[in-house]
Amino acid sequence: MKKNGIIWLASYPKSGNTWLRFFLYSYYIGIPLDSSDINKKIPDIHITSDLANVTNDRIFSKTHFIHSPGHPWIRHTTGFIYILRHPKDVLLSNLNYFLLTGHSQLDPVRFAHEFIRHKGVQHWKSAGMGSWIEHARSWLSATDTPHLVLRYEQMRANPHKEFSRVIEYLGEEADKKRLDMAILRSSFDNLRRIENKEKKQNKYSPVFWGNPATTDKGFRFINKGGVRQTLSQIDPALDQLFDDAFNEDLRKLGYL
Repeated sequence: MKKNGIIWLASYPKSGNTWLRFFLYSYYIGIPLDSSDINKKIPDIHITSDLANVTNDRIFSKTHFIHSPGHPWIRHTTGFIYILRHPKDVLLSNLNYFLLTGHSQLDPVRFAHEFIRHKGVQHWKSAGMGSWIEHARSWLSATDTPHLVLRYEQMRANPHKEFSRVIEYLGEEADKKRLDMAILRSSFDNLRRIENKEKKQNKYSPVFWGNPATTDKGFRFINKGGVRQTLSQIDPALDQLFDDAFNEDLRKLGYL
């Protein structure tokens, strides 16, 4: 792999991108005391669009855009790490996100039905991110670019194995001590502590969206990190509707 250029951290929104960014920061840089440090070193292309120095050094950058010739800075791509997460969990995590960011009148049942009908969040599609399946297909079909695919479910089940794969993909042998420390620093408990601290201080965060008012109501950017959840908590009829809509795609992606 080339030593300069961009390695994209790509995922559909709410699939584990923040977790991966914190891990890489912790492994290569040090203790992430403030979320703004993450965005300075591992920029979010949706916030920091000027990556003018990428031709000189390797840089990690978060993206939720679909892979296409029109993707910002695509010609400077060295590789990408793609995080794939089960769309049922993506639905629930996005529901939490929109409630967190001020959509207090959002009807969860309607949100779920629209997600199922459009196979994703229409807001994200209009922002150039496609549907959930369009997003996955666009990146997974880019086989001419060196890449690594992570499954969120496997990351949760065995973070040491999956994050070791990340370091190996980057051309290095994982250092066990550094790996252990980076996994601890990027744990959900630690990320929640940082988020809660910044919300209490009413600090702007380029990572942890939301505000203290919604946090006080129990909504957090770093939420449950659930795996293989059910939609019955919203409506008992939704799981079957969801399965009917998504099972063919899930089968092709190895979930069934």
